[in-house]
Amino acid sequence: AEYMGGAAWLGLEMIDGPLADGLGNDGSCLGVQFFRCPKGHGLFVRAEKVSIVDTAAPKTPGTAVFVRGKRGVIRYVGEIFGKTGVFVGIELARVGSGKNDGMVHDHRYFTCKPETGIFVRPDACDVVFPWSDDWVRRKCLEYNMERNLLTDDDLREIIALQRKEVAAAEAEVH
Repeated sequence: AEYMGGAAWLGLEMIDGPLADGLGNDGSCLGVQFFRCPKGHGLFVRAEKVSIVDTAAPKTPGTAVFVRGKRGVIRYVGEIFGKTGVFVGIELARVGSGKNDGMVHDHRYFTCKPETGIFVRPDACDVVFPWSDDWVRRKCLEYNMERNLLTDDDLREIIALQRKEVAAAEAEVH
């Protein structure tokens, strides 16, 4: 993350191919090379515009999700009338982007504005978290640990994190 004008920016490489309409770059901006990637594959975005997707996270009411290209919040998890299996009821962020108001077949499962609710199978949505440098760093450490790629700095950071966790747990006891 670089800090320009007080905002955190992320440099991302699109691994699936170059961005359309010449929007991508090579990791440089205004003549400064921040990272290297193939021409057209780089993109700079403000950190607050990026979410971390966790496909394995539990899907419970109140959880932010991404479904069919749209953001929303889970409001219901369970069976719905006339269908078999579990569904997730989601209140979408944008009015008019859904199909209902939380009611299906005259059964109310949650309440939201008209055409803002949608029901999908749990595997059709992904849990999202706001960008967090700490979360990303922790995931990088986990990745390096699993593959025995830890550096001395990684080990020092793991020890510091564990000391923090122990101190926090001891503070709760006392």
